[in-house]
Amino acid sequence: MTKRDLKQIYYIKKEIEVYEDELRELRYKSLVKGQQLTGMPTGSGTTSDQVGRLAVDIAETTKIIEGKIIELRKKEMQVYDFLATIEDSWMRQIVYLRNVNLLSWNKIASKMGGNNNEGNVKVAYHRYINSRLK
Repeated sequence: MTKRDLKQIYYIKKEIEVYEDELRELRYKSLVKGQQLTGMPTGSGTTSDQVGRLAVDIAETTKIIEGKIIELRKKEMQVYDFLATIEDSWMRQIVYLRNVNLLSWNKIASKMGGNNNEGNVKVAYHRYINSRLK
């Protein structure tokens, strides 16, 4: 496990969001404009099936999202394996909240309770990660 590996969950989730936005846009396009049948020949000499193309794009984007979700689950399992090696419960919770739940430092400090603040959980996290990972 490396620092980069820990950060991958965040980036994979962001990538999934990008593809989900694209998928929503494609689905919207497919609802707004269907194939127009005018009975007139096209001027370019070629035919174009826009509805068919949209269906293919939707299917391809859906497959990409499914693949990214599988990749995300694998990364999460790697992080869970790493978490199992952390002996200190307090630190294990911080690493989990930051790298799996993707919470901000302020939210982590709030969840940890006590006299924890954004600064001390962030510093503790970075000290621990820097001592364990490269």
